[in-house]
Amino acid sequence: MLGNSKVKGDYSEKIPILGRERKECCLGFPKRWLLVLLGFFGFFSANAMKVNLSVAMVAMVRKQEPNDDTHGRIECFELLKHEPNSSSSSSYSNGDFDWDASTQSIILGSFFYGYVITQIPGGVIAEKYGAKWLYGIGVFITSVLTLLTPYAAFSGVWPLIIVRAIEGLGEGVIYPAMNVLIGRWAPKNERSRMVTVTYTGSTVGSVVSFALSGIISDTLGWPSVFYIFGILGIIWTSFWLFLVYETPELHPCITEKEIEHVRRGQESSGVCKVRFDNFGDDTFLGWHTIQSVRTYRGPIANF
Repeated sequence: MLGNSKVKGDYSEKIPILGRERKECCLGFPKRWLLVLLGFFGFFSANAMKVNLSVAMVAMVRKQEPNDDTHGRIECFELLKHEPNSSSSSSYSNGDFDWDASTQSIILGSFFYGYVITQIPGGVIAEKYGAKWLYGIGVFITSVLTLLTPYAAFSGVWPLIIVRAIEGLGEGVIYPAMNVLIGRWAPKNERSRMVTVTYTGSTVGSVVSFALSGIISDTLGWPSVFYIFGILGIIWTSFWLFLVYETPELHPCITEKEIEHVRRGQESSGVCKVRFDNFGDDTFLGWHTIQSVRTYRGPIANF
């Protein structure tokens, strides 16, 4: 039994294992939904940094002049209109890098070289050593390297490829880490809503990044695309590390009522009865088996 002490106008509770005091915060916002809100913006930031290079690349690369082979493949090439002084042509030709299509494809794909490596290890690390820190560190690494992307690009193609690949390593752990956190914080009757809201941040982040990266590149210059999204990711990390906790019991500001709500919502008999048509009786599957599959189904579907 937990040792509780109530005082008029205040509420405090001692956690027997940790010996800490839990005090109810002024704001009555449920802490599990605070996790969802910050998780939403974490995925928003991560996916914005993942796709912004796809748009910034247009401003980074100089327009390739048609070569002789191109002339040979086009009938009546002399009839094509050439407007070297137009603003449209100028915006393409003022890039900083002479990368051909093959080089651009390698740079854009380098993110996924690292991204695919840390998906499954990320789930194992999150379950054993802590999902909160893994998720936060993953986004933080991506944010710092996003800030360094312009410097890497000016240093050469290979430095840029290496930076993007390491970004992928950092971002690859966030999906399995969030799956672990949702499993610890979500009651069964709220799990689908919490997952939906949290992972919607990925889609929203991609849409916003695609929409704003071109505008930022045109008005402030392409390096600003990486500076802005990188700084936003670092700011988000500070909120995440200070406001999110690994489990409800570790949160110093959560109410006992919310802890009870989460734990009661997660109660189960430990087995799930599943009936298969090929068998004459019911087959029982342990929840541990089902949850282990759930940890990795998100990253697999994300590909």
